[in-house]
Amino acid sequence: MKRPYTPGQALAWLDPHPDGIRLHRATVIHIEPTRWPDRWWITTDRGDATVDNTGHSGHVIPIDTDIAKELWERGDGYLIHPSFADHHRTVERDVHDLGLGTDQGDDIGLD
Repeated sequence: MKRPYTPGQALAWLDPHPDGIRLHRATVIHIEPTRWPDRWWITTDRGDATVDNTGHSGHVIPIDTDIAKELWERGDGYLIHPSFADHHRTVERDVHDLGLGTDQGDDIGLD
């Protein structure tokens, strides 16, 4: 199977941030296969990750022209804020997961 990256190749590294996600440029230092046939272990100048055969993981995505443009214009480590629509869906999901959107009645069980 073809490796998704080669040493020296640039990729996008995503770091979680309380206000969104920070986008960084990272460079692959080393890549090797894992015990899974469609996974690769990569070492970058920002950290290590296991990526799939398309070069994606929770912290890593390939750099395309849009990402390269954003990194060029905004600089390494710029903060990506969630859109209002994304925030709204997150709040709806949290309300649903916590059971806050269901009718619990007036009885709070203090009898």
